[in-house]
Amino acid sequence: MCDIPYNEVIMTFRETHSRTLFKTISWRIIATIISFFVIWALTEDIETTSQIAIITAIISTLLYYAHERTWNHIHWGKHHNPRHRHK
Repeated sequence: MCDIPYNEVIMTFRETHSRTLFKTISWRIIATIISFFVIWALTEDIETTSQIAIITAIISTLLYYAHERTWNHIHWGKHHNPRHRHK
């Protein structure tokens, strides 16, 4: 048994790479659809719209994934509630 009182034990939680990847892809689908329609409304050119949407989707996906993985190592704002149980 541990000599440290339970309320003083530091608990850490980390996301798996697959969870981060799924979050990245699901968000990127939503953001790309929004971007596509905004760009199309501004340019009224489907070819230009498609090119911009594809390029920004690729760049944003890579940056978002890196951003999520970085934040996974930052403990600020993470709390553990021992009374809360997932069913």
